[in-house]
Amino acid sequence: MIEASRAAPLVAIVNNDAAFVRLLETLLHAEGYATLLQQIGDIAYESIKQQQPQVVILDIGTEIPHESWRVVDLLRLDPATTAMPVIVCAVADQALRERLPKLHAAGYAVLEKAVCDCGCG
Repeated sequence: MIEASRAAPLVAIVNNDAAFVRLLETLLHAEGYATLLQQIGDIAYESIKQQQPQVVILDIGTEIPHESWRVVDLLRLDPATTAMPVIVCAVADQALRERLPKLHAAGYAVLEKAVCDCGCG
């Protein structure tokens, strides 16, 4: 439980899947965290830069992965956000493999998402 005199740690969630965001927000609030909810794009980067959360959970969406990677690159290269812990969630594809050395060098955690070819969604 968070003490009343201390602000709740802020976690930024950058994801375009509304159901996933609601679930993660509910879980984090139950553990005493505040959340900053953003969709992929430049507004997410600017909001994260301004709010300075303790950690960012950023999903690399399959619909517009280049926009997601752009946010990752902006966070990694900007001196105002470069030290910020980031958890990147991405499908284990060529784009992720190419970026892994830079992500690891930046100290980012990477959560590889499995791909299902069974047609279940």
